Amino acid sequence: MLPHAFAIYISILVCFFFKGSISCGPAVHNEVSERALNWFQALSDNEHDIYFAKIISSNINSLQTGVLFPDWGYGCLGYDSESEAAHWSPFLEAAISLLNSQYQPPYDDEAQKIISFLYGIASHQVADESWHSINMKDGFMNVVDELEFNNKESSHSILDVGGDFFMKTLNNLDYIRVNLQS
Repeated sequence: MLPHAFAIYISILVCFFFKGSISCGPAVHNEVSERALNWFQALSDNEHDIYFAKIISSNINSLQTGVLFPDWGYGCLGYDSESEAAHWSPFLEAAISLLNSQYQPPYDDEAQKIISFLYGIASHQVADESWHSINMKDGFMNVVDELEFNNKESSHSILDVGGDFFMKTLNNLDYIRVNLQS
């Protein structure tokens, strides 16, 4: 592994595990993305959907980088506001508008990587909404808090780290293929 890639990898680990970052873990985000991609591929029944499913499945590194992107600055780099902005629809809408202003079908390799990256960001948003019970009474954390923690909202730190360990025991996470080398 190249020295700068190793430094980036260590920085990510430090951010997620030692600074109290509050997010689903990377394995949970990747699992949601993998399942969404599988459904998208299976349910694509027109040329447009098939085209985009092929783009995304052909650019897994970009997809999985996008899956992690919204949490990039939480808790350790001093960019909490910017990271929070990357979690929500206005950010994604602006990114898609920029993509559409710069590229047109048939998309070149660079545009395809951006499309996959943006799909990863969208997947991250969906994962956080259901995981953190955002605008939903019966979201995952609310249900666990109610059943296991007497409604004390104590599940957050346990579930964020524990979710990744659970995903590793549930499956081998072989689909995680992000290459940190340049």
